[in-house]
Amino acid sequence: MQTVWIVLFALAAGAAAGFLLGRRNAISGLKALVKGRAEASSPGQLLKTPEQRRGAAQAYLDVEAAERSFGRYAWDVPVTALPFVGFASTPSTSPHLGVNRHHFRASREVETPKPAGRFRIFLTGGSAAFGAGAPDFAHSIGGFLETILRRKLPGVEVFTVASPAWAGVHERIMVENRLFALEPDLIVSCSGNNDPHWAWNGKDILWFRTYAETHFWKLLNKAYELAGSRPMAETLAEKKPVEDAEAVSRLVRHNVSLSLRALKPLATPYVYFLQPTMPVSKKKLSAREKERFAVWHPAQIAYFRDCYRHFRRDLTDLAQAEPGFTFVDMSTLFDDKTASDELFLDAYHFGDKGYRAIAEKMAERLDSFVPEA
Repeated sequence: MQTVWIVLFALAAGAAAGFLLGRRNAISGLKALVKGRAEASSPGQLLKTPEQRRGAAQAYLDVEAAERSFGRYAWDVPVTALPFVGFASTPSTSPHLGVNRHHFRASREVETPKPAGRFRIFLTGGSAAFGAGAPDFAHSIGGFLETILRRKLPGVEVFTVASPAWAGVHERIMVENRLFALEPDLIVSCSGNNDPHWAWNGKDILWFRTYAETHFWKLLNKAYELAGSRPMAETLAEKKPVEDAEAVSRLVRHNVSLSLRALKPLATPYVYFLQPTMPVSKKKLSAREKERFAVWHPAQIAYFRDCYRHFRRDLTDLAQAEPGFTFVDMSTLFDDKTASDELFLDAYHFGDKGYRAIAEKMAERLDSFVPEA
């Protein structure tokens, strides 16, 4: 009888040890996932050597300040889970970030009802529109655009409704579900890069998880594991055949068309700027820019160029059919720049020299939409 009790005790102890070990491993995995996304990364974390920092700093208006402060500039920012779009930037009063309680990068909160004398612009897009790598909001596309347009009308306010990795589907859902109710005077998109990015990586660009959403998915499954439950069933294919460029363009047009339908009752104009990006630009690259671009496969470059070719055709056709829609091809903006003009931080993003140039070109085309003071 004593032997039986000894065996039962050993089995119970083993089960308890296994449970505690499994729990510890689950908690350890949970902590590792949280730690990996807990803090905003910066360009400083990507630029490993003094030479890399010195070279990238040439893409900024204040070279010395950039080289000194790269570690504080926003890049992969902290995010908060949100309905329908999955996530957006976490509100922050950091001088290098500036995200309001609506999760918009901006110099102010969104006041409702809109005060008299305000002209409200919402800028949508992905990480370039957000200003990844910019020293602060004022040196992002939205910040520069606000400064320029206020010379004509002091009541202009620009809210950047963008997040790193967002594609056209995220922009469309924000327009349909959020922005139409915030009294927009003008919707501006600086976009086009992320749809071919995700399509090239085998994602359905109307139904996929971004990096942040994948992070949240893994966290939830770790929590299920910790609770002793089965993980959630994965219903998204890990990877699908890459969509042809024409199909990607049709889906981009689909998202824009649905945004226009949502804005039609408000008679709010929508202007789509096809953003410049390294695989499409004919800019002569500096040695540092070439090094950043060297990882690209020729087929990937050709794919982006083919997507942009179809974007130009389909969005031009849409602009001719829809009076409230304007399409501006800005992908050639830097084509005349030389190798001595440092602009790109990587294939998709810029220092504030590039962001200012983009905002200046956008302001030229938007001037007619902004009333006189």
